[in-house]
Amino acid sequence: MPIIPALAAVVSPRPTGADVDAHPIDPYSWPTSAGLDTGAAVIRATAASIKLVMQAQQLQMYIEQSPPKGLDALQSIIAGEVLQTQLLEINNEQSWNSLATGCVELLHEIALDALRKHGFHKLAAKGKWTGAKMLIAEPGQGDQPIHFDSPLWDNAASDSCVVTVLLYVSDCAGPKLPRYDCNRFLTNTPHFSEAMQRDARLLLGDCFVTVDARAGDMVLFTHNTPHAGSACSPNSKVNRAVLFDMITLKPKAIDAEAQYFCWTFMRDAFGNDSLPYRHRLRQNIQHSPVEREDKASNEEKADLREFIGVNPDGSLD
Repeated sequence: MPIIPALAAVVSPRPTGADVDAHPIDPYSWPTSAGLDTGAAVIRATAASIKLVMQAQQLQMYIEQSPPKGLDALQSIIAGEVLQTQLLEINNEQSWNSLATGCVELLHEIALDALRKHGFHKLAAKGKWTGAKMLIAEPGQGDQPIHFDSPLWDNAASDSCVVTVLLYVSDCAGPKLPRYDCNRFLTNTPHFSEAMQRDARLLLGDCFVTVDARAGDMVLFTHNTPHAGSACSPNSKVNRAVLFDMITLKPKAIDAEAQYFCWTFMRDAFGNDSLPYRHRLRQNIQHSPVEREDKASNEEKADLREFIGVNPDGSLD
């Protein structure tokens, strides 16, 4: 796929509050608000990010066509059937190590510059990265349930801020992002609250827009921003590749593999036995939600499977 010329950063307002049906949004001109203060920012390609794209495309070729020995130990399949590869060094693989290290360093450099421009100076100066990865989705794959990236999703303390960074290696469908101000989720009250019940409908798909991403575009969002990966077009002739990392002041409090899903939100808002929770499980049946409920016992999982019509082997009734 040809490299898109560098594009100037675009900034324009977006709808805020619960009125998400105010007007339609052009998914390419939609770069969210003027900053990360309401949850997310889309930064269009720059000369530096295009340079990174060219390096990342080489990295993608390594992964797909000539994986170095030992790479499989750094790989896993995540939600949406996406192949996740940790960009770590491998013993005696100098070519891989040099390319992976160069991509990570440039990704961090570009992201830190963006954080400073958006006023996140403390995070840029003192934040720690959780570990860069490349996410590869084949055509038709990549669709994810709506979720938060951090277990601190509702924490309003400034030192609990976590920012996720995505940089797109090719033109593709980008993430599904909210059409409202995400600060409404920040609170210091217990999870089980009237506020969560009030905001539950904001985790429905019609409150999100899929942002068109082009090679070199970067998306940043804070820990209180629900989002989801979108499916790579079934007609795409190439796999979609995205560079991913998270930065936080509290790295020990963050599990980069843990996600807080929309159905878990409903469970904490309405209770384990509530219909809203179970209906949201059913709405996300294609994402195997019961198997992702770590707090549920085997007996509780069996009960949930029966309710949503799923057999123990994952097949549908």
